[in-house]
Amino acid sequence: MYTMRVDPNRELLSVEVRGRLTTEEALRAVSQGFTLAEAGRIRGIFCDLAGLNRGPGGMLIVSAALASRFRPDMRMAFVGNATQLHVARRLIRFSGVRSGLATFDTVAEADEWLAPALAQPKRRLTGTALRHAERLRAASRTIDDEEEATPAARTRRSSPAA
Repeated sequence: MYTMRVDPNRELLSVEVRGRLTTEEALRAVSQGFTLAEAGRIRGIFCDLAGLNRGPGGMLIVSAALASRFRPDMRMAFVGNATQLHVARRLIRFSGVRSGLATFDTVAEADEWLAPALAQPKRRLTGTALRHAERLRAASRTIDDEEEATPAARTRRSSPAA
């Protein structure tokens, strides 16, 4: 069984796994988790395996599903004891994803590792977008200047010279 929560303040998806996790449940968890992550533009996933008793039998299938949805800008941290982390390490190894997936003994270590993925990337405008923004800013200054002018001054400027 599993539960998922989205922390909107940290933009983090938290997944908690308990008891026996069948292959079907694991596939649903992967599908639902990545759908939430994509919809919310979430780049950090925390997976708590502390309650896991037994992992999925179809580890290769689950690993393939994970690999197919994982984005390079994401990070996914697994936390649990040695036995539970063995399951996570197999999942990582079988997925073929070499960066962005890691296992940790403590929540604090996982949080520290996830922090860069939770930070908002600085968005920069392209050269074209900067030129458009500057034109809009210049146009808005012109409109503001005209609104400050008196109605008579606006009339004189807009009337044709005789």
